[in-house]
Amino acid sequence: MRRSFGFVASEDGRFLWDGGRQGALNVLITDVMQKVAETPADYAPVERPQVKYEYTIPSAGGGNPVCLGFNGKTYDFDVFGQEPDSSEELLSLYQRAYDALRKGEAKAFAECHTESSAKKFLGWIGQMGAEKFLEYRKEMEDSGRHVVFILDAWPMYIVFYQGSEAGDLKYEYLVRDTRTGQLKLTNFTFEGYLDDLLKDPELFIEPFLKPLLAGKISPVGTADSQVQPQPAKASAIVPQEGGPEVERGRRTSIIMILVLACAAVVVVGFVLATRRRKRQAA
Repeated sequence: MRRSFGFVASEDGRFLWDGGRQGALNVLITDVMQKVAETPADYAPVERPQVKYEYTIPSAGGGNPVCLGFNGKTYDFDVFGQEPDSSEELLSLYQRAYDALRKGEAKAFAECHTESSAKKFLGWIGQMGAEKFLEYRKEMEDSGRHVVFILDAWPMYIVFYQGSEAGDLKYEYLVRDTRTGQLKLTNFTFEGYLDDLLKDPELFIEPFLKPLLAGKISPVGTADSQVQPQPAKASAIVPQEGGPEVERGRRTSIIMILVLACAAVVVVGFVLATRRRKRQAA
């Protein structure tokens, strides 16, 4: 069993053990190391992929920075008020799904999900009842749904969206079946350690996502990029199989790049969808 301990640098240059609660980043890294230890055969070293965005996580810089790297695209798309371009496959699926939900077509909405998520959704609305389901759909439509960013970590994608009043950012997952090429929504009421990091205002939302949406962060390699490009080659950890949310044999991992520099830069890909902890949906 892998365990981690957090250390902080004191004013006199000493490193002291921080015995407090482990943060989202520490827990995520420990979880990845545990997965590697448990199933080393499922992981293989690959050359570091080129990514569009890369930034140093706050409080993880200095001589030993920790960075996140991924591809993605910003949007200003009203799911209930616009038609996506025919080339926008992700937006097309997302809009088709939520247009069906808006109209009360529960089965059509469920069919836009992976098998496990579809079953959970249908079971959820079955317990809700027709009247409550109608109220839920009306509230969803009234609050609006604007896609602002899609994080591309093929074969997984994260769709970030917010309401009409540009309130809190929320997100959902999509996955592509690498055998059939079919795209589906996934992870309905299902979260893991990566979600703790993505929802953390101090680690991801405030320092990166909001500035990105405001046009203050440029892609890696441009003159205005926030973080300088890392060396072209390094090792990465890439899982060979997905987790419990998608049927066996489908590759459902979300691969992001976790860059650790300890005397030298090491790139570690971290994985979502393998043996996650399950939470009660809000």
